[in-house]
Amino acid sequence: MWTKAQEARLEEIGAELKRMTGYKAAQLSEKQVEHMKRLTDEGEKLMTQRDNHKAALGYAGYASPAEWGRADTNPGDDDGGIGFKGFVPNAENRLRPVSLYEFTRTQLKALQRAAQQNTPLRVHVHDKGIESGDYTSTLRNKAAVAEGNFTPNLLPPVQQPTPYPWFRLPYEQIRLSNFLPNFEMSGPGIGYFRHVSNAAEAGYVAEGTEKPDISPSISEVYVRPAKIAGLCRLTKEVIADAGDQFVNMLVADLTESTYNAEANLLINGTAASNGFDGLLHVSGTLSHAYNATTDVDALGALNKGFVQLRQSFFEPDLCVMSPATLGSIRRLRDANGRLQLDLLAGAKSINQVSEEENLWGVRVIQSTQIADGTAITMSVANGAAVVYMREPLNIFYDPYSLSSTNVHQFICETRLALACPRVGAILVTTGLPTT
Repeated sequence: MWTKAQEARLEEIGAELKRMTGYKAAQLSEKQVEHMKRLTDEGEKLMTQRDNHKAALGYAGYASPAEWGRADTNPGDDDGGIGFKGFVPNAENRLRPVSLYEFTRTQLKALQRAAQQNTPLRVHVHDKGIESGDYTSTLRNKAAVAEGNFTPNLLPPVQQPTPYPWFRLPYEQIRLSNFLPNFEMSGPGIGYFRHVSNAAEAGYVAEGTEKPDISPSISEVYVRPAKIAGLCRLTKEVIADAGDQFVNMLVADLTESTYNAEANLLINGTAASNGFDGLLHVSGTLSHAYNATTDVDALGALNKGFVQLRQSFFEPDLCVMSPATLGSIRRLRDANGRLQLDLLAGAKSINQVSEEENLWGVRVIQSTQIADGTAITMSVANGAAVVYMREPLNIFYDPYSLSSTNVHQFICETRLALACPRVGAILVTTGLPTT
C-alpha cells in the first residue's frame, strides 16, 4: 500500500537532498554526509515501494470474479457465463493473472537489495492459475490442503497482505483496571486495617463534663491475589502457514480474553471462589434500587445515588454500567420527545460509538461484564477500590511440552487482587431500565 504520508515523506527527502547537494563536498561535515546517506537509502526504499504499488495496481484490474474462469459474479453457477478474456493470448480460461503481491519474502528482499545497489535482478513469480483447459475440470475441486482443517480449494493459498484486525475476535474496548489505582503487591497477600464506623461523634462539651468517646470500629482485611490465565495451542503447521502476523493476532486475542476475565473478577468475584470480593460483593457498600414510582427515570435514579454518596462525604467520579443500560439512558426523552442527554442537538451530539459518557461531571464507562440494569458508582479518588498487582500480564511461549504432536503453546497469565479500603465510597444501583 502507498499512502499520502509516504508520498509526503518522499517529497521531503527529495527537497532535503536537493538543499544539501547545493553545498560543496568540503563544506559538509561528517555527520551531514552520514545524514545524506541515510536520506538516500530511505528515499530509495520509498521509491521501490511506490513503483511496486503502481505495478500492482496495473494487475489489480484482472483480479475479478473471472479469476475462476468466469465473467459472472457467482463462479459456482453453470449458467453459461462468458469466459474471462485474459491479456495473454490463449489464456481465456486462466483462473487469475499473477500478482506482484505473490513474491516470497526472500524474493522481495532480493529485489530491495538490487534496487538499493542498482544491480540487475530477474525474479520469476510462479503462476497459480491454469493457462489452458476447462475451468470445470476436476482440478478445480481438488482438496489440495489437508492440514489445519482449511476449506478445500483449488490450490494451496498464498497469504496476501490483509487487514488482520478484521479477522480478530471482538472483545471489550476498555480495560476496567486501568480506571482504578494500581499498586505493586510485594508479598503473597495484602493486609490493612479499615476504620468502619464510630459509636459516637465529637460534640459540644460543657465545662467539667466528660468528653464523648467516639469508640471507632476497626476491622482487619486480608486479600490474596487471584490468577487469571489462558492458553492458545497451535500446530507447527498452522504457525508456518498462517505466518507471524496472524499468530501474533491470535496471541493478542488471548490477551484480550484475559482482560475480559479480569474485569469479570473485579466486578463479580467472590472471596470464596476467587480470593477476593468483586465490587458487587463487597460488604458494606451503599445501594439504591430504581423505583418507577419515586424515580422519574434512570437519570433520576442515578442522581439519587450520586447524592447518597455525597451525603456519605464522598464525591462520585466513576460509574460502570453495561452497554444496554447506558443505551437506555441515551434514548431517554422528555415530554416533547427530545433526547434528554442533548435537548437541542439531539442524537447529533450524542456519540453512540464513544465508550464513555459524562453525567453531572461523573465519568461513565461501559463493560459487558456487569449485569444489565446494574450500575456501580464509585469515588475512586477517596479510596473506593484499588488494584494490587502481584504479577503483571505475562505471555509465555512453550514449543516443547507437546512437541511430540507438533503443538506449540502460548500461555497468558496475571495475578492481582482488588481491595476496597472505603466500602462506603461504592454505591450499587439496581433495577435500571434497559429498554
